[in-house]
Amino acid sequence: MIPITWAIAAVLVVLLAGYAVGRRQGIKWGRKLGQAESCIYLRHQSLQEGVCKICDRTYD
Repeated sequence: MIPITWAIAAVLVVLLAGYAVGRRQGIKWGRKLGQAESCIYLRHQSLQEGVCKICDRTYD
């Protein structure tokens, strides 16, 4: 009975470690994607409105 308990505990530890690593990688990837999309979004809004969001310069 004790070897089965150790096997279950080992499986749970491996699953938890995999979850932690995957979550950390997902957060890093999400931040990179968000930074890239924010630049594109600012440019898009500036072109639509004709006013730069950063310096308030108007475009004709």
